[in-house]
Amino acid sequence: MALVKAYLEVVQGRNKGLKVAVHFNPQSLQVSYQTTGVTGAEASVQQLALQEVPAQRTGFGSTLSLDLVFDTTQSGQDVRNTTLDLARMIQPGVKDNNNANITPSIPIVRFCWGTFLFNGNIQSLNETLEFFSEQGIPLRATVSLSMNEVALDSDTVNNQAPGTGTQASTGPAIGTTPLTMSQAGDSLQGLSGRAGVGNDWKAIARANNIDNPRLLATGTILNLNIPINVTQ
Repeated sequence: MALVKAYLEVVQGRNKGLKVAVHFNPQSLQVSYQTTGVTGAEASVQQLALQEVPAQRTGFGSTLSLDLVFDTTQSGQDVRNTTLDLARMIQPGVKDNNNANITPSIPIVRFCWGTFLFNGNIQSLNETLEFFSEQGIPLRATVSLSMNEVALDSDTVNNQAPGTGTQASTGPAIGTTPLTMSQAGDSLQGLSGRAGVGNDWKAIARANNIDNPRLLATGTILNLNIPINVTQ
């Protein structure tokens, strides 16, 4: 059986389509989840404290951290020919010449390894050159990446191959392709419909142990990718 290699690819923004396959699959991935934003941002922390009002979080996000090893000792080529492509994945889009006020967008990059998928912006990239040839050519590098999760726009989602990720309308991907995270106001029927499995929402409710499919708690993690022939 062929080894499945992980890869990173720019799916939206500058250098779209740029793809880098890893030389060695990472030994581990770290996914962190955190709430984001504060209700009533106009109120200061001191005011909230005086009023004894707890700062309520309004969103949910995740980050991905991993180390990738690249090695070109067999070919003798500079390993940076590969790692510089990763650096290009951070380059923001060029401003519109007709509107200098447009903020350049940071590319959205997909990390994919088998059934694991994560869409986000690369926040940091640290490269350590670890082995040099006698001619001083770097042949091995470890690249530490940190990515913040970002939802894709509808055009990008519609152009994806079926089953390759979570649709933007259902909230941001959480790192693993079959799973979807509910957002405020979502219902199981609505999520199932947008995922193309609307007729099977009752089976999805049973498979995910959902008692009230019309009232989902924000942040509920669901598997919408259940077999269609599950008994209704």
